[in-house]
Amino acid sequence: VQPSPAHTSGAGADLRIRGEAPAKINRELHAGARRPDGFHEILSRFASIDLADELEVEEASGLELVCEGRRVPGGEDNLVLKAARALASEMGIEPRARIRLKKRTPVGAGLGGGSSDAAEALRLLRDLWRPGFPDERLAALAPALGSDVPYFFSGGEADVSGRGEAVVAREDAPPADLLLLIPPFPLSTRDVFEAHAKRTAGRARLPERLEIET
Repeated sequence: VQPSPAHTSGAGADLRIRGEAPAKINRELHAGARRPDGFHEILSRFASIDLADELEVEEASGLELVCEGRRVPGGEDNLVLKAARALASEMGIEPRARIRLKKRTPVGAGLGGGSSDAAEALRLLRDLWRPGFPDERLAALAPALGSDVPYFFSGGEADVSGRGEAVVAREDAPPADLLLLIPPFPLSTRDVFEAHAKRTAGRARLPERLEIET
């Protein structure tokens, strides 16, 4: 599943741009030792799934995020707002937009919902603020927002390594039904990796390659 093309409506100051932010699963995931920057090396196969959030952006006098559906972190911890501010700073403009987020992806479930929202927000806001802004400069903002964000610029099936910034696209596997089992509580990625580091005493090593053949 590739990121969906943006849909626009209205004209001039009433321009609204809409898009979807698909979730992902890890078909296989290995976590290695902690890096000097505090992150862990990973080796994983990501795959997009049909579950997706919806975003819509339009011009406004300031920066505003309106959410419906599942509750998301607010303030400085919200990745969509971080993405908006980072893009505006890179463009040298004030971050003025109203962002509507219809949240369907569970938070803290390892599905990359916040990272996907951030990537889609970058694309939509670029189209709202400065459509000619280069793709490569847009993608360069992704790693600082989160380790999964670079993947969501391509989506689909991909091998992911480093801290998540190294993404190698692969041919998508055939469509398949998927049953997601979501715990009734969120899991912090940081806490999960901390627990892994303690369990392995910091000596975890990555395999040379993934076991998945297709």
